[in-house]
Amino acid sequence: MTTEELFCETCGAANPPTAHFCQYCASPLPFTHGTGDLPEQTLLIGRYQLLSRIGQGGMGAVYKASDTRLDDRLVAIKEMSKAGLPAAGLEEEKMIAPTW
Repeated sequence: MTTEELFCETCGAANPPTAHFCQYCASPLPFTHGTGDLPEQTLLIGRYQLLSRIGQGGMGAVYKASDTRLDDRLVAIKEMSKAGLPAAGLEEEKMIAPTW
């Protein structure tokens, strides 16, 4: 384990520093960055390699990424801002996250 891992407050499991939800119990992880601050070359859900940030606004940020499972096809990834998101939205996101 490295010091960069995020530890789930619910189950105590170690998670990658880019995770938003625990890979074991799907609980939200503590925020370690603001919206639009994901570093280039971050690999999201084991598939999408971030190349650059395209833009950012009040609802979140959009990144240019390559889909490593589809011959590095270029895709856009939207990171939604957590500010102002109702608790019901977080619960829905928690349920969807493990299916990616």
